[in-house]
Amino acid sequence: MKSISQNCNFSRYPPSTHSERGRRLRTALSMAESIDEARKIEQRKRAKERRKEQEKERRKAIKAAKKRQKEARMKKNVSFQVQIHKTVTHGSL
Repeated sequence: MKSISQNCNFSRYPPSTHSERGRRLRTALSMAESIDEARKIEQRKRAKERRKEQEKERRKAIKAAKKRQKEARMKKNVSFQVQIHKTVTHGSL
């Protein structure tokens, strides 16, 4: 059977004082805060890149839609002019 001193490491290391624990805690918190800030900066950078790519895709889609609309108008005008030409040349007046 083991004695209490063998189960605990208290005999090897003296207990820390409140100021030592506080110093370690502050150090750990400041490190965690700086890591958190770096992570936030990286997330913002990735989000900005995503938004930039989405905006590029949106502009591309708008440009293609405008081109389709223009082609449809041109096609409609051509067919309308052909109908007028047929009407005038075949004497339906």
